[in-house]
Amino acid sequence: MTSDDNEWLGATVQYEGYPMALRVRPRATTTDHRARLQYLAALTQQLAHVRKDGLPEAAYNRSLFDLDLSVVAALEEDASGLTVIVETFAGKRRYYAYVTDPARAEAALGKVRRDHPGHELSLSGRPDPTWELYSEYERLFPW
Repeated sequence: MTSDDNEWLGATVQYEGYPMALRVRPRATTTDHRARLQYLAALTQQLAHVRKDGLPEAAYNRSLFDLDLSVVAALEEDASGLTVIVETFAGKRRYYAYVTDPARAEAALGKVRRDHPGHELSLSGRPDPTWELYSEYERLFPW
């Protein structure tokens, strides 16, 4: 990963009438990443303490800092993935990462569950060789 890969931008936007907190890696879509990382993994955390608008309560959100770092690190272990978008909306936090294959995503989920028991986590994914999801978010929420 280059230093550009580590840059994150953050904003809170309105989506479907509710606030959505977004963090994105604006320079993630390199030729190398697109060639190697063609499986989209979405690791979702059901947030335990949310406000009426669906965003996490402030103190609870601060308590998730180590979990957040662990999710990103697990998805990116051995340079076999890159987390590109973190979305917090409607009581959930979803980490979108492009990884080498579904097994990489499953391994990441297992590691986070072992290291941070007590959090409700799930995983979904699909092939996305053209990085369609990333492009759609950039279209909807330009960065």
